[in-house]
Amino acid sequence: METRTLDTIVEEIKRTKKEFNITPRFLFKQRGYERRTLHNCSAIDKYLEENLLEVVPHYNDVWIDHTITLKHKDIAKRKISKDPIIRLQTLRAAIEKPICIKRDSKLDEAITIMRLHNYSQLPVISGNKKLCGYISWTTIGIGLAQGVQSDSVNSYMDENVKTLSPDTPILTAIRAIHKHDFIIVVDKCKELLGIITTTDISSQFLELEEPFLLLEQIENQIRQLIDEKFLLEDIKKLCKETSSPKEIRTIEDLTFGDYIYLIENPERWSKLKLKSVNRIVFIEKLKEIKNIRNDIMHFEPAGITSSQHTQLKKMSDYLTSLLHYNQRLSISSDSVSGEKNGM
Repeated sequence: METRTLDTIVEEIKRTKKEFNITPRFLFKQRGYERRTLHNCSAIDKYLEENLLEVVPHYNDVWIDHTITLKHKDIAKRKISKDPIIRLQTLRAAIEKPICIKRDSKLDEAITIMRLHNYSQLPVISGNKKLCGYISWTTIGIGLAQGVQSDSVNSYMDENVKTLSPDTPILTAIRAIHKHDFIIVVDKCKELLGIITTTDISSQFLELEEPFLLLEQIENQIRQLIDEKFLLEDIKKLCKETSSPKEIRTIEDLTFGDYIYLIENPERWSKLKLKSVNRIVFIEKLKEIKNIRNDIMHFEPAGITSSQHTQLKKMSDYLTSLLHYNQRLSISSDSVSGEKNGM
């Protein structure tokens, strides 16, 4: 992969019309971006347009470390637009060559490899490295149950392996993976590219889903903080100030930005009656969460950054403790008030 800077490569492309293989990660990192967010993609598109460049395939249609070709638009054969369908090649596992075993290998070699790597199956290849099937704990068990005495992988191999091309839509692939437990990704020449298991899919969607769940939890916690603290008419007036066209009936109708606008005013903040909470620091952190929320709303196979995930987790944990603390204060205050009234 390229060791030169992006600007150096671009200058050479302009001068020689050569093509260069890079990765989406390299492209974005060279422009100072870590992820393929909507804002960052717009900036990259502008950079490519200004320099009469394009990438094939589109940087959003493949895994972030997949190879893409950077070329001059003047020699491009057709206009490339972003694929609206999310495909297998956007997943890391689809392009990472898996560990394979040859069909004439010993069975104990396959067993050792699977146990060492905690694999449930291994692709089986022929002498010319062509895919010819797979071996798994299931196929081994079936073979032994049928009285197979051989110690060769070939005797326990199943040739009925499900293969898909890297441009297969993910939703289509998920159905196949659910049915077969795994699929093997192959190119047009049937060369092995990667293997995707139910574990890979589960991990991928957990990585994508957890930020949504954390964000939903944070929003629910903020709603709880402002619940019954403001008159509905006051909230409606505030939303008119932000030019929000929607009708407000409950707190749930407010956007994340509305929450921030509502409580960043010192007078309105005081109605929350939060003990030992600095308004400026709190609002600033909410604005950071709002920016992360904007990233989350746009699907990116690589997920959010570890730093962003940490921010979400810390904010959710903080709000949990804050609500718990204020609830205890409220109960304690009510108890004291009740004792005084009873005297």
